[in-house]
Amino acid sequence: MPYVKESHRKKLDPIVDLLSDEIAEAASLLEKPQQIGQVYFSTFFEVSRVVKELATSGPSSSSSKNSHRLAKLIFETGTEDGSFWAGDLNYALTRIIQIVPRKLVEKRKWEKEFRYWTYAVTAGALERTALAISYESSPKKEEESWLNVVLVGVLLDIKDEYKRRVNVPYEMEQQKVNGDCYDVKL
Repeated sequence: MPYVKESHRKKLDPIVDLLSDEIAEAASLLEKPQQIGQVYFSTFFEVSRVVKELATSGPSSSSSKNSHRLAKLIFETGTEDGSFWAGDLNYALTRIIQIVPRKLVEKRKWEKEFRYWTYAVTAGALERTALAISYESSPKKEEESWLNVVLVGVLLDIKDEYKRRVNVPYEMEQQKVNGDCYDVKL
């Protein structure tokens, strides 16, 4: 995210690293590595929900959980200099989905940082979080609906950029190794 200021990155990176450690630890205890999607979903939803609370009326509860700390820092960093927190949220979650696989390889829980299933469960968690956020609105919370639109946009943008920057090059390489599965000639 080249558009996220270096000063914001320096503030966000330490808590992103702590939360990534927490996610990697939880993932290392799972029966199947593909179950990390649920850990991602829970984390992404919690961070998004707390950012939304902060943007409306403040958090409904105080917590020392790293997901809450990150959400608070995203909101504060993204608003302190007159900017908006959406880019900082994008940056933080994008860093998490890159750091966690690296940590799992270092722990020898995964063999490689990236496989197709890594993309699928990560993209699924981001999409599921976007859906959960979008279904959270109610007629009573119409004043918050613009926040849902922003959050859904950020989550889907992270997923789309992850596909473009990581999955597409991987698929191109796999196509060279294994051949193409599409018969269509253009």
